[in-house]
Amino acid sequence: MKKCGIYVVENKINNKKYIGQSTNIESRWKIHNSRLSKNCHNNKHLQLAWNKYGKNNFVFKIIEECSKEALDKKEKYFIKFFKSDNSEFGYNVTKGGKSFSSENMTEKMKISCSINGKKAANKIRYIKLHSNNKCKQCGKETENGYHKYCSEHKYKCCICGKRYNRNKKTSVCEECIKRNSEIKCIICKTLIIKNSNSQKMCHNCAKEIRKKQSNERKLRWRNKHG
Repeated sequence: MKKCGIYVVENKINNKKYIGQSTNIESRWKIHNSRLSKNCHNNKHLQLAWNKYGKNNFVFKIIEECSKEALDKKEKYFIKFFKSDNSEFGYNVTKGGKSFSSENMTEKMKISCSINGKKAANKIRYIKLHSNNKCKQCGKETENGYHKYCSEHKYKCCICGKRYNRNKKTSVCEECIKRNSEIKCIICKTLIIKNSNSQKMCHNCAKEIRKKQSNERKLRWRNKHG
């Protein structure tokens, strides 16, 4: 039976702890064990300690079983209780909880970048810039912090540059389609959407003409040099 709750990975030598949560604790420990053994764990502090002290000096325990709704609250409580987000006492890089937090993300980026010897300023600035999940056009909330525009202003018209809600597979807004609805190709007479004032042919006709011109140039070159 699956166990849902809070677990700890503890170093038996220095008693440092990593606190985590899972709806299936047994499966989560197998994932931790596999990644740490392959030297590809996302927590660099825990990975470095595992490499230094070895697998036999770490123990995995279940602290408390709880409901799925209480996981975030319990994880934050035990991280604060054991002070495992402090590098002197543990290996956690955030204060717990799965909800997106720009403070937690910037703190995590600082630690990971300091380990890798990289500057964290640009990455932290990027997270803070995108943590404001509001559309630039209308101010409505977007799906998540990484989207700059809502669904109504997601696409940009290639003619007028205005943002619109695309219902069909076209890169042109409805206003430009209506405005240019009477323009026809001079060869096949089909309706076209003008991308510039000089456009008089549809894409297919223009492509065929360019192909014919290319073949004619090749023939001239062969006749001249052949």
